[in-house]
Amino acid sequence: PPAAVTEAALKLLESLLGNAVHHGKTTVCELAVRSSRDALKANLSDHGVGFDPKYTTWSPHTVRLVNDARQVDLHLSVQSDQKAGSRWELRWQA
Repeated sequence: PPAAVTEAALKLLESLLGNAVHHGKTTVCELAVRSSRDALKANLSDHGVGFDPKYTTWSPHTVRLVNDARQVDLHLSVQSDQKAGSRWELRWQA
């Protein structure tokens, strides 16, 4: 992927990992990244307390990172369940 995509993905993943530890109280995170010239896919999961994405207030920092990711066509999705952890997916396709 272009450098801007990689940079946006790394910054976002770093923030998500920090949030999982700080807010999710997790002790285990799993990260899988697949990259080629034309695609990037990253899956991040944790075994923390989880949250309800519909009722979460995002910090200005996280909002900025998500907006930066969108500007380079990096797509983000989340599945989370209270007491079952969270699963994030970042995708980019040329």
